[in-house]
Amino acid sequence: MHKRESIIRKYIFILTVLGWTAYAYHLHLYILPEDIFIFVCLVIFLGVIEYFRLPIGKVSTSIGFPVLFTLYLIYGLSTTIVFYGLVLTVVNVLLRRPLRVVLYNPAQLIVSFILSIQVTGLLTSVNKLTFGSALEEQFVFLTVLLISYTVINNLFVDFVLLFRVEKLSLTNWVQKFLISLSVALISYLYCLLLIVLGHQDRGDIDVLSYAFFFSPLLGLSLLSSIIVRLQQEKERLNALVSITSEINDSFATNDWIDKIKPNLFSFLQTDVAFLCAEQNGKWEILIKDGLEKDFTFSEKIKEEIIPITQAIVYSNKKHNGGPLAKAFPSYIQSIVYAPLKIESKVVGMLVVGRTRTFSFSNEDVQFLSAVVNQLAVTLKTRKLIEEQEKNMILEERNRIARDIHDGIAQSIAGAVMNLETAQRKFETSAQAAYDLISNSVSKLRISLKEVRQSIYALRPYPTETIGLKQALEKRVADFNKESSIIVKFEERGTPFELSTKNQKLLFDIAKESLQNIKKHAKATEVSVLLSYQSDFVLLKVKDNGIGFSLFDAMLKARNDPHFGILSMNEQAERCGATLQIDSKKNQGAEIKCIVPKDIGDEGEKNNENYVS
Repeated sequence: MHKRESIIRKYIFILTVLGWTAYAYHLHLYILPEDIFIFVCLVIFLGVIEYFRLPIGKVSTSIGFPVLFTLYLIYGLSTTIVFYGLVLTVVNVLLRRPLRVVLYNPAQLIVSFILSIQVTGLLTSVNKLTFGSALEEQFVFLTVLLISYTVINNLFVDFVLLFRVEKLSLTNWVQKFLISLSVALISYLYCLLLIVLGHQDRGDIDVLSYAFFFSPLLGLSLLSSIIVRLQQEKERLNALVSITSEINDSFATNDWIDKIKPNLFSFLQTDVAFLCAEQNGKWEILIKDGLEKDFTFSEKIKEEIIPITQAIVYSNKKHNGGPLAKAFPSYIQSIVYAPLKIESKVVGMLVVGRTRTFSFSNEDVQFLSAVVNQLAVTLKTRKLIEEQEKNMILEERNRIARDIHDGIAQSIAGAVMNLETAQRKFETSAQAAYDLISNSVSKLRISLKEVRQSIYALRPYPTETIGLKQALEKRVADFNKESSIIVKFEERGTPFELSTKNQKLLFDIAKESLQNIKKHAKATEVSVLLSYQSDFVLLKVKDNGIGFSLFDAMLKARNDPHFGILSMNEQAERCGATLQIDSKKNQGAEIKCIVPKDIGDEGEKNNENYVS
């Protein structure tokens, strides 16, 4: 990695020196044009076109070749090189690019143009081409020059891209090729038109003629640049929407961070990323992409990043890179720290970096703030869910404790008392002792059954071991074996992740509904439907039995300590679900449970603070 970086630095240094050496040479040879108005007009057009270049991933191109070609035809190579280099330098300064880019970009384009002129002259002289007219000669010259310039310039750019640490994707390469080809074709057609019009007798050509001729090219450059940039922003916003959707779909699962990673990196458009957050009372690394292999997250680093309460940009890591500067590779130059905050408390930190200094704009930091707000809300929601599940577990433990105290413990205590009484009466009244022992055995058998039921209740739920669909299918299959009732199970829609408590709720309601149908409904057919909708999951259990009066069932449920209608309804309410029961005598029954999709809330945006 360091070898690649060294090669790129040497290559950029050599090309920069060559370019500015050539510029200095031509600076002594150029002649200021006599018709200054036309010259200034062409230079301004060239500057505007170069300013609004077409971005292609991490590189860019422009359609300024026709103006450059015109300058060369009218004013010669030296004057063209001097003012082309000046325009490129001013444009890079206005775009606030780093000094090395300000020096390298003009140098590379100057060398490309000079080499293309030399190659064109060499090819036309070696082949000893003869032309029927001056027009034909200029056509051939233009063709060879444009091909040479396009190939040489792209070779220089591609060499840097191939050796850079952060690789371009295949999509970026294809996009770069297609845009470069399109730019070359537009430039060629425009230059052909220029040559044809130049050989027609149209009288004196003034500055307005040049302005009129190149105005469409300028408009095309502006429009193309805006369209490409808008397309990039659209892709970025789509990535943000995808991140939000992925978080909403999977934040209740353990692998939620893995599911949002692809869209997260597409949205951030950074070269390295690090995300740590507080989970289960301790700080953990959630993303560690591109950092040094020997990096370890220590308590000291945690203490250094916790005081960062606003987004901070370090534009040049060599001067100051923040607490994690040493963890980032040497080629990373700009770093942003964006804290994840819940109620003003820092519970995590997203740190990203890019290879260029001053490469994070205000919009980039605002986008980062939007992401960390979403992540912070996700962490808070996950924490609330975990607390709710812990409370449910605690409630279940308390219920089991009450059941043991009120049921099993009382039965065993009664049996022990009976046995003690029987022991005392055994010698005086054997029959009374026998009756007490028989009664105790009956109580102990009941207690043993309740113990087994409690042990079974403590086992992991089928939904936790094999999943909701498989658990329901197994329960239906077992039910069909146990009874003569025909039960059919169907799943509809595209399944998505549900929290453990919601899966448990749906399974319990399905199991209890089938049990009630078996005991009371006298049904012959039952259908169980699990339907995934866009915003909720529907469980529907429908039978063709004798039905029942809902009012009578509710009265009976109040006196039944086991899992009945009231218990189902209470559990549904705790999970934020809705239980609907529809039944009439002799018309069967239909039980619906609607569980809303787990959705996180939006957080507040963070302010930004810059450190250069």
